[in-house]
Amino acid sequence: MRQSCPDAILLAMPRSSWDVIARTPDPAIRRALSDLVQVDRVVHLATRTSGGAVEAVVASVHLDAAEAAAARWLADPDLPCGADVVVRSVPVGLTRPREVH
Repeated sequence: MRQSCPDAILLAMPRSSWDVIARTPDPAIRRALSDLVQVDRVVHLATRTSGGAVEAVVASVHLDAAEAAAARWLADPDLPCGADVVVRSVPVGLTRPREVH
């Protein structure tokens, strides 16, 4: 029986808030943090487009993961002739004083 993975959530917060949470000695919070990946300043994206439409996107905090996804797509013999595969590094900014809806 295959175990399902919980839905992933991208959490963005100021570094100072993260530092306070990460220093807590509470065991329940420590367990929760053990599965968390912190995004400091950049998210890396691999995108595959064809005919102006986005077919696939892989986002990661690790550049090598985005590059590996792009390499897999480029090696696929069924990749459409006019498809584009691009890897971009996108800065994560928390400078807006209000929530984004």
